[in-house]
Amino acid sequence: MKKPYIKLSVIGNVGKPYISVIITAYDRKKYLLGAVQSALNQTLPKDLYEVIVIKNFRDETIDRQLEKWGSSTYTWMTPRKGASS
Repeated sequence: MKKPYIKLSVIGNVGKPYISVIITAYDRKKYLLGAVQSALNQTLPKDLYEVIVIKNFRDETIDRQLEKWGSSTYTWMTPRKGASS
């Protein structure tokens, strides 16, 4: 079976990814690596897209794997709200 032919016209974006895949994870460590791996397994050439991960936690294992895969990762920490704050 032939793969579909995809032609992307990139105007003024030479050397930069054409598509940004943004994956957000708010307290969802369990699913994050699977979601990123799914985005990276696309048949589109890797130089035409980037994967950006935005999360609210630090996890040494997950952070190391994201770095290995070359994902751009942004972590933001929000103060917890509740009776103790």
